[in-house]
Amino acid sequence: VCIGVRQMRAKRFRPPASPFFYGALALVIVIPLGLKLFDYRFAPFSRADAATELNHPLPELRTRRYQTRTADQLYDASLRAVQSLSTYGQPWTIVFVSLQEGRGGRIVARVPALIRLDTLSVSIQAIPRAPNSEEVDFVRLDVYSAAPPGRLDFGENARHIKQFLRALDAQLQNGE
Repeated sequence: VCIGVRQMRAKRFRPPASPFFYGALALVIVIPLGLKLFDYRFAPFSRADAATELNHPLPELRTRRYQTRTADQLYDASLRAVQSLSTYGQPWTIVFVSLQEGRGGRIVARVPALIRLDTLSVSIQAIPRAPNSEEVDFVRLDVYSAAPPGRLDFGENARHIKQFLRALDAQLQNGE
């Protein structure tokens, strides 16, 4: 009895000729490139909000301190900055303002995102040199942005904060 032995040849890889293959290949290349261009940072288990902090790992999201500005000057510049901004062709809408003369204030705005409205809150606080003192040491500016509950933000709230801070810097430059 003779058993035939079949020889196996190594096959060369040839990509399929279907357009689906090339479309999928293009997505694998284009999506990471697009995320890099738009400064997207992947943060697993991220929350749907962002805020400035004193020791934030990203320098552009650190709490700002101003020693050469008064709280009222910073409040006015922040108000003008919010009014000058738009996202996806829609203007930011101010929904709440409060000001305590010489002590600071708060501005809350609705910010258009892709399919929802986010909330941005700007808090300005004059920090006294000593307790119960009228002399101001510096003015502290904190910004918080959040998506509605149950929504993901994919870094959109951090971008809102960065956009506001750039507009604030421009307003402070023009106001000098």
